[in-house]
Amino acid sequence: MFETLQHKDHPDEVLKDEDVYLTMPRRLGLSGVIDRQVQLQRENVKRGNKFTVGELGEYMQLVLRRPDSRQVFFDTGTRLLAKRSFVGRLLPRRLRIFIAKRRIDRRLDQLFGRRVGGFLSGPFTFETSMSPFVQIDPTGEACHVLSGLCQQALRDLVDRELVVAKVACETKGDPSCRWTLESAE
Repeated sequence: MFETLQHKDHPDEVLKDEDVYLTMPRRLGLSGVIDRQVQLQRENVKRGNKFTVGELGEYMQLVLRRPDSRQVFFDTGTRLLAKRSFVGRLLPRRLRIFIAKRRIDRRLDQLFGRRVGGFLSGPFTFETSMSPFVQIDPTGEACHVLSGLCQQALRDLVDRELVVAKVACETKGDPSCRWTLESAE
């Protein structure tokens, strides 16, 4: 998760022999604290440790202070599926969507060690209530982690033009958070 902050804050251009950690110290993603968190996170992944709600909350609180928090959360979700899946385009679209759903479910189970939500019947509708994202972030911005995760899975397996839209949110008074599929136009 913290790798997203490093990626977002790393400048596009770097002068030859420039140490961006010294020349741009005000960028959170370039700080030693974030670098240490990335190392700890990698060690935890190797050990098979799951995210705790406390760790997730610390990350969310850091990101929520940023003006680009929505995009950082979305990018975090897409990075959670860094491994590309190579499913042949010859498979029927419904089967590829089914495989994408399974991939999302498995990744969420791996990350949290428990079920975070589930898919309703139909082409693609993901729903969750009382998710750790909503419990920690009353603004609903952190839910964009799930938006990014779902969209990346569908783009990898089904169609690059697909867009996952959040159509309901507990923080707005809805009974649950819900994401559906729509075409980009």
